[in-house]
Amino acid sequence: MAIAIGSLKTNVAGNQRVSSATLTGDSSYTTGGYSVSAASLGLATINSVAITENAGGFLPQSSLNAAGTILNVKFFNTETGGAAGPGTEVVATTNVSTGVFNVVAFGY
Repeated sequence: MAIAIGSLKTNVAGNQRVSSATLTGDSSYTTGGYSVSAASLGLATINSVAITENAGGFLPQSSLNAAGTILNVKFFNTETGGAAGPGTEVVATTNVSTGVFNVVAFGY
């Protein structure tokens, strides 16, 4: 399965492109999170990114590969729950389809 990208919008800010979108989880979470390519966000490379929770009660954690071409997004349990406890990565095969994150990426 994969994370769904929706409401993609791109613009220019200074000398960089800015993309904003929503990321929605799927019905069977994969341990280690989801890979989102820069191209799927309308960019060749990502210089920086901000991700915030929109809905679903999950917390996002993101990281970029060294080339800035792949964004990794993990889902974490909130402080109120989750099978593995608060602040832990969601367990594999958990339905995270209610998890929606807002993402803003800067790059080229």
